[in-house]
Amino acid sequence: MRFTAPKIRARDDIVAAIYAASGRRGGDDWRRTHLGASQIGHECQRYLWLGYRWAMQPDHDGRMLRLFARGQREEANVIAGLRDAGYAVEDVDPSTRRQFVFSDRGFGGSCDGFVTVDSCRLVLEIKTSNIKQFEYLREKGVRLAKPQHHAQMQVYCKAFGAPGALYVAVCKDDDRIYAEQVEADSSEGERLFDLARKIIDFDEPPTKALAEFPPCKLKSADGTEWPCQYYDLCHGEEMPAKSCRSCVNWSSTKYPNGGCKEGIEQAVGCAEWHPNPSIVNAQAAAVVGTKVVWQFPSGKVATTGGE
Repeated sequence: MRFTAPKIRARDDIVAAIYAASGRRGGDDWRRTHLGASQIGHECQRYLWLGYRWAMQPDHDGRMLRLFARGQREEANVIAGLRDAGYAVEDVDPSTRRQFVFSDRGFGGSCDGFVTVDSCRLVLEIKTSNIKQFEYLREKGVRLAKPQHHAQMQVYCKAFGAPGALYVAVCKDDDRIYAEQVEADSSEGERLFDLARKIIDFDEPPTKALAEFPPCKLKSADGTEWPCQYYDLCHGEEMPAKSCRSCVNWSSTKYPNGGCKEGIEQAVGCAEWHPNPSIVNAQAAAVVGTKVVWQFPSGKVATTGGE
């Protein structure tokens, strides 16, 4: 009898529909009101400033949003596993019945909870990882392999007065678990808080990094390159998203709570919005009434105002 291989009928339309639905379900406003503890360890200060100023909407498709959701589901799995193993875990602040959060004049974050290990109450931080990152983490430890995660824990330790943290990473490829106890470093925590305050108070962004090198362009071990999410804004011909924080009139130092002379903050900016010139990779070539014409080095032009 001759074997006939079954005909495979791939349904990419169904996959696309799932991704699109995930995008709709995860469509929260991307404009975070604070500079987050999960970001403060990023090596580029300009990246931190642009994020705090809502300079560009993240390009998160449905697949990426599903990946974020998977990480959130893993938090509950790890907490359940720790409790099953006999560890006391606090994942809800009894005073608010929500996650434990801190806020420091524009800088803030929420930790996954606290876990008691050997009678010591530690910050609990849970992450997921692919297999390559997981093996590197096992070899080098969180401080070297995941410095941004390490910084995040140091911030939480200072904010909540904890002597250390328990870092738990789950490998998404084979479900292995890595756990590491991290000691609090008070000087590092203070440095990160000072950095956050400095970033928030800058009225102009920090200097750009070199376009062809990290952190502007990253490269994997196989040679694949990908740009920072702000690459086209810093080095290309992208205009910033229209919002109060990206406006030339917005300041966190002139106005105590942030804002402009009107004393308000809107997500999408008002009719008088013009981008902070330091964000735009172009020159203001002409001003016509309330309209500004911007010219990029290539000769391309863009206009703002005139509404």
